[in-house]
Amino acid sequence: MSGIDPRRFLVWILCTFAIVCFTLWAFPSRGHGTAEWIQANPAYQAANGTHCCGPTDCRVVVKGVDFVEEQGGVRFANGQFFPSTIKGNYVSAEPDTDQQEYWGCFFGGEWKCFFRPYIGS
Repeated sequence: MSGIDPRRFLVWILCTFAIVCFTLWAFPSRGHGTAEWIQANPAYQAANGTHCCGPTDCRVVVKGVDFVEEQGGVRFANGQFFPSTIKGNYVSAEPDTDQQEYWGCFFGGEWKCFFRPYIGS
């Protein structure tokens, strides 16, 4: 057998495995990025009872570009009217930096949920 010492190779494999395991443990994946706060709360549901957010469904939306406010709700750029009284229309519950913007969750060709910024006292 030439070149490779089996014991050194085994030590190298074990060290590599330990480093990968530590990295995965120390830096867990946040599958939804900045929309994680929506995904983490099971109470955020669309009108049909499904959760608002899938892996790529929710994002920051810009007033005047992605939607406009109208009497009784908002109208998205695709023409969909989202009543303020429908389940799926939320005010962000906490004054977190990520929640000081408008958010929308879009799936299957329509907007499912809409989040207004928290306005504290």
